[in-house]
Amino acid sequence: MIYRQVFCDRARIPKDKIHLETPFDLDFQYKLYYQFVRHSFGIQSLPLNAIFHLHLDHHSSKKHQQSLKSFASNIPSYVGREDIRVELSYITHSIKHDSIQLADLIAGAAGSHANKMHAIREPNQHGMKPKQKLRHELAKYTYNHLRNMRFLDVGSKTFNWFETTGGFNHDNALNQKVRVWKFKPSAPYYHDKGWENDHLDAQGNYQGPDIIRISPI
Repeated sequence: MIYRQVFCDRARIPKDKIHLETPFDLDFQYKLYYQFVRHSFGIQSLPLNAIFHLHLDHHSSKKHQQSLKSFASNIPSYVGREDIRVELSYITHSIKHDSIQLADLIAGAAGSHANKMHAIREPNQHGMKPKQKLRHELAKYTYNHLRNMRFLDVGSKTFNWFETTGGFNHDNALNQKVRVWKFKPSAPYYHDKGWENDHLDAQGNYQGPDIIRISPI
């Protein structure tokens, strides 16, 4: 098993998107996907004449799908590896695709942990509901399993679902079984403290923006 996770730091909003109701729109998401494909799998370190196949879940936007597919096919020239080939395809019936279902399961466990789904309580509810308990146990099991895989790779127990794993180089990106990236805008950006833990409610819910500054970087 090889696991790659990418997520965007919502607390950092690109300056040109601060006035948008949904700053992380579809155009932005697919640009993020492209950077993820280009940098997270260690394509530069593939064996000579290798073919890299990437299967993605189907999406309704044909324009964005084709754009990403075109960009992906040009990655070999961008990274100076004209001998390799990158092929990207979309799975229409992903529910029947074991790898995508497994990725969804792991991502769902991470999201459940981040959003503190186990802490949500309805009026007069005491303790976790059976479904919450099961989800919480699965999230903890998945986290511990990935952390152990990371430990076997690099000899370190330091692992956070939502922070970039250290020690990056192209060979590591190809060979390490578990890697996590937190993508941030390069600058300038606005900083929304509303996403920080001390601004969330007891159940981890976002209460609204608290934009305090523009990054000087």
